[in-house]
Amino acid sequence: MKRIAMCSFVILALAVGAAVGQEDGILLRYKFEAGQVFKTVEIVKGNLPIEVSMAMPGQAAAGAQPPGNMAVDVALDVTTHKVMTVKSVDENGVATVSLKVEYMLTETNTQIGEQALTHRLEFENGELTTSGTGGQEMPPENLAKLKKLLNMDFQATMDPLGGVKPIGADFAEIWKQTAGDAMSGVDFQQLTRATTGLPEEAVEVGDSWENEYSTGKDEAVVARSTMTLLAIEDGAAGHVAKIKAESSITIQDQEARATTGAMMPGMMEGMESRLDFLGLTMVTHIMMDLDLGQVTKASAEIRMNMDQTITMDLGKAMGGDQAAKMEISAKIRDGKMKSNAVTMVQ
Repeated sequence: MKRIAMCSFVILALAVGAAVGQEDGILLRYKFEAGQVFKTVEIVKGNLPIEVSMAMPGQAAAGAQPPGNMAVDVALDVTTHKVMTVKSVDENGVATVSLKVEYMLTETNTQIGEQALTHRLEFENGELTTSGTGGQEMPPENLAKLKKLLNMDFQATMDPLGGVKPIGADFAEIWKQTAGDAMSGVDFQQLTRATTGLPEEAVEVGDSWENEYSTGKDEAVVARSTMTLLAIEDGAAGHVAKIKAESSITIQDQEARATTGAMMPGMMEGMESRLDFLGLTMVTHIMMDLDLGQVTKASAEIRMNMDQTITMDLGKAMGGDQAAKMEISAKIRDGKMKSNAVTMVQ
């Protein structure tokens, strides 16, 4: 009888312990160990419908002729292989990591009326090759900048909540090449936490948490997200948390003066760009291996709206009249992209 009573007590204690553990919830955290190497393969596909209008010199002032207009549709297909190596981990679980692009293939098909223009760019084994039709070749100086950028080994810290903090000037170079001055002054660690950050407190299945970050004059850059723990599952993939993230990033009224970034091959000497508005909304489904402490799969549906104004100094760009300038307006309405990423331990 004593043995039965003791077994009953142990079973009851385990049941109570399990109930208390479930009530307390689960603490979602990224984990790192020095020497770990992770490889992420990401594929992004989408279509960007662009409305382009051009005002030639004198048209805007005279008001006699309407600007040229055209509809452009860009089909985009990008594959990227990235490697992250954990260099060290401090007592708070913050890791210092190196990030490097191992491989990248970008293919675009641009439709302008009945004319189709193609562009292909491939980075492999440290070399960059590009080809295109209809003048879609990247200018040599931009090609050289992009090759240098892709061959860099970037350094950052990553915290257990998902914040990424760049180390050194290399990340500033990425911002400059991708967005000109539009992201100047943005705290990248806060931005990453605002879009996919984990909660500070323990959560249960069905719980949601919110993140937000804003900066700049009149909150020129705003990022926010609502994230929900959908399920905790055990299976062949391990102890996995399924998380849904509904996030958005808004950027408005940002200058990118004299930008000739390699990631913007259309920008040439003598161009100035103003990002009047950029709106990204994303619904991301995340699978996080709780034992490993890393996201192993993520799929996202992305919507994009953008207004951009480019002023071209024709004298600098084409060797013409130094006073002549052309204004180009580009608008993207409901651009759609899908992203799928898988991360593996090497």
